[in-house]
Amino acid sequence: MSPETKITVLMGGPGSERQVSIASGTAVLKALQSLGLDATGLELTGTTLDLPPGTGLAYNLIHGTFGEDGQLQELLEQQGIPYTGARSASSRIAFDKNLAKARFIAAGVPTPRSEILDLSEGPKVPTIPVPFVVKPPREGSSVGVTIVRDPAQAAAAIAEAAKFSNDLLIEEFIEGKELTVAILDDADVLVDETERRALIGGLVALRQHFDQVLVIAATSPEATRAAKAPRGEFASLVGVWRVLDGRVERVVETPVPAATAA
Repeated sequence: MSPETKITVLMGGPGSERQVSIASGTAVLKALQSLGLDATGLELTGTTLDLPPGTGLAYNLIHGTFGEDGQLQELLEQQGIPYTGARSASSRIAFDKNLAKARFIAAGVPTPRSEILDLSEGPKVPTIPVPFVVKPPREGSSVGVTIVRDPAQAAAAIAEAAKFSNDLLIEEFIEGKELTVAILDDADVLVDETERRALIGGLVALRQHFDQVLVIAATSPEATRAAKAPRGEFASLVGVWRVLDGRVERVVETPVPAATAA
């Protein structure tokens, strides 16, 4: 991409995360313009796409429905417009929790016990015992998601998720902290603790509070693994990494033994 490329930042969309998307898109647009790039914003309300003439790159900031489920990506591919993010086929699978779950299981990736609750012929009760999580399969963030700890809560949780879909994903609830580790090829990665909304790169401080770190290794056939390591370092299936000044760098290339998969 050349500095003269006309960038259109897409935001809004028809989904339940519209306002979050507008906030994200506005921030990214401001950042791009501050770098002197030719960037303009385009707020979408539906599922049609009419880009400004001369658009050389679509910067996708539409959250959830339409923006992450492959629909927008397919339209951009049909128009021959380069865009940010995953391609349409992978977006479609990743956004659909049921399809993604099937891929995890087929690849042998450790994942919570689950079932698909088909409500097309009326209400049903999950066979998985409490606690479990009820999830509509094709919504972003935690829209429609409920953790059920008491059987008496199940009907209301299922009714809420059924507002969005009739093929609900039911997963056993696994207690714990949630960490996010982004890996882009072999480049440095950023880490944050989702639950505490800690600053990106806060793993060193977090190591004072946790004996284990959940590592998401995108380059490994097994995507998640809890691994014990000294403070300031953590082990993953793709090597040992060190946290330094809020960034994470690889210390050892070869995989190291890790704890039992979570």
